[in-house]
Amino acid sequence: IVTNCNIVNNSAPTAAGVMVRNSNPVMLNCLIADNTVSAPSGNGGGFVIIDSVVDISFCAITGNLATAYGGGFAFQTCPGGTVHHCLIQNNEASGDYGVGGGIHVNASEIEFSYLTIVGNEATGAYGTGGGVDVQFAPSPTVRNCTIADNSCGPIGNAGGLSCQWGGVPVIDKTIIAFSPVGEAMFCVSGTPVVSCTDLYGNAGGDAICGTDAGGNFSADPLFCGAAGVEYHLQAGSPCAPGNHPSDPGECDGDLIGAEPVGCSTTAVSDSPEKVTQLLGNLPNPFNPRTTIFFVLAEPGPVTLRIFDLRGRQVDRFTWSELPAGRQSVEWDGTNHAGRAMPSGVYLYQLEAHHVTQIQRMSLIR
Repeated sequence: IVTNCNIVNNSAPTAAGVMVRNSNPVMLNCLIADNTVSAPSGNGGGFVIIDSVVDISFCAITGNLATAYGGGFAFQTCPGGTVHHCLIQNNEASGDYGVGGGIHVNASEIEFSYLTIVGNEATGAYGTGGGVDVQFAPSPTVRNCTIADNSCGPIGNAGGLSCQWGGVPVIDKTIIAFSPVGEAMFCVSGTPVVSCTDLYGNAGGDAICGTDAGGNFSADPLFCGAAGVEYHLQAGSPCAPGNHPSDPGECDGDLIGAEPVGCSTTAVSDSPEKVTQLLGNLPNPFNPRTTIFFVLAEPGPVTLRIFDLRGRQVDRFTWSELPAGRQSVEWDGTNHAGRAMPSGVYLYQLEAHHVTQIQRMSLIR
């Protein structure tokens, strides 16, 4: 579990900022900035993530440089994981055939949500996918993201999102807008499924490639433009909840894009302290004690339960009220009667503010 860390101004032949391989980390509220790949053809200016299931949230990945794939992120053969509520800005994939200025995904089933992916570039002559590049299946889900002001190379494709070589991403309730170089989307041997998405103002065109699953439109999202809230929405935005151009109830009347409605500089995106979230436990594996970390959006009652893999409740912690913010509780590897539990995998479940979240931990004696 990595929280509140700055990883800046590093260099490496690949994975200039962070390398994750065969592991399942949690990263919260971190800055990954100005890291540079030093080799002529290296991936992942900010991150390279291989064969792993990550949970990365409320992080800023900015100003990183790769010389091949994935200026901000490069995912490879990841069987799951989530990246949510992050800013991915001003990253670059250089090299003649560089792809994924913001994010490159290769055969990885990642859930991306509430990401603001802006100002990224695939700058090589044939650079493709300024914002996001997806290759091969399995592929990610891109939901409630804002992909704006990203650029491809001068004879490349897709300032916004490219899909290649069998990629089948799901794109839902997302904004793809204002690419100064390149079209909104580009597909070659890839078939994304696109729904409830606003494609607008991209220099190379706003056409959907792949499967149009309905609810898509092309209209100015009416970003705020004010410093600090550039990608928030004006009240009259067609992407605001209930403002869909076809019908207020279209797309369940939900927000389209990552950022909220409100142009005041005091209107900022949800911070970790405003979202109830089960963060994880440390150490994991453990013997016999571990600490479970969570965040509460507001004060209130909380229950944390621990189960074995048969679903039997092993232990329980209850609080009539805890304050908002970061919390932790230690489990000593015993059940409610104080008897030591055997080695094995256990589940722990957070219940608070109508939110239920579950994670796994391993006790090794």
